[in-house]
Amino acid sequence: MALALPANSVTPRLADRSDDQLMMAYARKDSAAFDELYSRYKGALYGYLVKNCWVSCCPGTSTTGATFSRSQDQGARRAESVRSRPGAG
Repeated sequence: MALALPANSVTPRLADRSDDQLMMAYARKDSAAFDELYSRYKGALYGYLVKNCWVSCCPGTSTTGATFSRSQDQGARRAESVRSRPGAG
């Protein structure tokens, strides 16, 4: 014979809880609620931080990278044009 729990004592799984419910649980120091929220939004959070914070924390990073990449491309094209000249060894 299986025992039935009263409806008010059943706690929904963390994955079934809304974000608001998880935030309230986290405010009560429920670290499992934080873990669930983090697993839901870690990709979006990482993307936001990279897009909005990396460039502002490291000014010139994207510009420097793009400039370096272009200079490598130009150097490779120059080397190829020198090699293709008659008499170039």
